[in-house]
Amino acid sequence: MDTFSPKTVGSISSLEALQAIESDHTPQFDILEIRLDGLQKSEGDDALWGALRVKSWGMPILITCRAASEGGIIDLTVKERCARLERFAEVASYVDIEISSYEEMRTTAKGLQSRGITLVLSYHNFETTPNDLKAKLQQALAYDADISKFAVMHNSTDDLKTCADFIQSTDHPVALMGMGDLAPVSRLLYAQLGSVLNYGYLGDTPTAPGQWSSIQLKQAIENSARIS
Repeated sequence: MDTFSPKTVGSISSLEALQAIESDHTPQFDILEIRLDGLQKSEGDDALWGALRVKSWGMPILITCRAASEGGIIDLTVKERCARLERFAEVASYVDIEISSYEEMRTTAKGLQSRGITLVLSYHNFETTPNDLKAKLQQALAYDADISKFAVMHNSTDDLKTCADFIQSTDHPVALMGMGDLAPVSRLLYAQLGSVLNYGYLGDTPTAPGQWSSIQLKQAIENSARIS
């Protein structure tokens, strides 16, 4: 699989959701994200076995463990977050770490990357679309990101232009998505412009404002590719 061609990511954050994925082999996404910050400590063994089974299908897995300040579900210390990422390294093709957490998680990030796991360094802004995305990109590149991810709130069509110009100005693999009322059009547009990771929700509930379901997004990206 080409790591840097546009892919649809389906995200789950609970053991129950992982078990539902195990019982349904319908291809609703290209990559499965497991939000380790959503697992209770007692669920670790069952979740790891479930992830191993999903991996055995040939499904790439992305692991993420966010701090509460980054939108994490359970409030975990840096040590706990690193431990969870390292425990699930055997199933991971990708790992997502917030740019702002990189310094304190550097050893874990470097260790996972040295095992051939693609390092995604991410930036989230739930209020605005800043004009300094290039500066955030340079910071991610300084940390040796394989993919740089940006999820920002869109409040006007000017924000669409800002991000469209941004993604077309770099050759580095970028995952880019808008949130809010303009999110649906932004996510398809940025996939068409080369966003390499494009996130959709699984089940019935979006995990970000304006998010597509993973199956709708996957079909839309594939249809737009055929048309172009």
